[in-house]
Amino acid sequence: MSQKTIAEDEGELVRPKSIGVFLTSVDSEKLSQAAKKGKRSRQLEAMLRLHDHLKLFSRIPGDCAVAQEGEARNKKITVILTARASVRLTDVAAKSERSRVQEAALRLHDHLRRVPEISGDYYEITTL
Repeated sequence: MSQKTIAEDEGELVRPKSIGVFLTSVDSEKLSQAAKKGKRSRQLEAMLRLHDHLKLFSRIPGDCAVAQEGEARNKKITVILTARASVRLTDVAAKSERSRVQEAALRLHDHLRRVPEISGDYYEITTL
């Protein structure tokens, strides 16, 4: 049985969504270290960080950019988003004229740069 939640602007039931996010090798290593320190999987760490960034920051600073290392070095991680977080990601990506994948990658990169460690209740972090 799959979980369903009510999307923020919709009255209908929507399933949580997943998105494939490419990470540079530096970000991948930071994510691994943060996950190990928090005793979480990389996927859970990425999910918490992306939700936290969507909750805390309405936009990404103009000076934030992900250094491209070439396709071969980028690693992909699947991040699961709640229905509300998915709607929020779509909205902020449209406002910044980026794709959802680009927005998610930038937000994950920015969160790894700004927030060395996440602590708190998972429910509180993932509730937008």
